[in-house]
Amino acid sequence: MTLPHNLSTFWSQIVPAGKDAFLEGPNDKVITITNAVIPDVQNDTPKEAVRLFATVNTLRLDEEEEEKAEESTNDKEDNFYITDETLIASLVPFTHENQELSIVFTTANIVKFHNKGKLDVHLSGYIVDYYDDNFDEYEYVDEEEEAAEKKEEEPENPDEPLTPDLIQNRLAKAAKAMGPRQIQKKKQNKGNKHKRKHRNEEEESKEKAEE
Repeated sequence: MTLPHNLSTFWSQIVPAGKDAFLEGPNDKVITITNAVIPDVQNDTPKEAVRLFATVNTLRLDEEEEEKAEESTNDKEDNFYITDETLIASLVPFTHENQELSIVFTTANIVKFHNKGKLDVHLSGYIVDYYDDNFDEYEYVDEEEEAAEKKEEEPENPDEPLTPDLIQNRLAKAAKAMGPRQIQKKKQNKGNKHKRKHRNEEEESKEKAEE
């Protein structure tokens, strides 16, 4: 078994005190947040809790749900997303300044942080590819599975009569070989498209409000 190399890259972001901020990172990557900390605590810092919330818009990747959204009479962008708001971390100067996390965001998520406190929150974690050709479940097989796959990949006999079972087996092989990658790439492209549109609308609304 050959293990993949260079799977992750360090990631970090600061959410300013009392401000909102979108999750920053490449559109085609998965971000895992592992730590939140308030590093700017001074001797005279008030012992007030700093709470970091996140509003998460998740793209509907289920085909049936997406078709329902597209057929909706409202024709709103919100129909393509499931929205949740959650508390990411609650930090307190002097007593609880660091919190370990295990939160994963993909290209299907549009994330906006809300810092409800008087101190900056520093987030850190790592980035991995959304779909890594060198790191998928089909490569992690034992010797018996590898032998079975090699047997399946043996050249087919062109003189063998086509039967319903033979046709079904060939279709199953093709689906196994092609399906996961094509589906994953389709979801990734769809997620990136909706994320760009959503962010553009947010920026336009912000510019109008400032005018």
